[in-house]
Amino acid sequence: HSDVVLPAATWYEKYDLSTTDMHPFIHSFNEAITPPWQARTDFAIYQQLAGMIAQWAPKYLGTQTDVVAAPLTHDTPDAMTMAHGDVSHLPH
Repeated sequence: HSDVVLPAATWYEKYDLSTTDMHPFIHSFNEAITPPWQARTDFAIYQQLAGMIAQWAPKYLGTQTDVVAAPLTHDTPDAMTMAHGDVSHLPH
């Protein structure tokens, strides 16, 4: 059972690349027919989903600040100006 069903195009309806764990080859697919009805390529589906998430993210997710990874960017001007590696906005 599935919560969401996406109208994905088949191998014969898109330009794509594929590989398996059976051999090291990469296979290219060429579109033989146009995807029927509302079917779309995986890339087109991901592209639309990413756009929708980017549009909804500010409202539902807010702004996140990664205070752990920010000081770890060594040899940057910001990192070089931290006296003894002290990060003032982190609790001690």
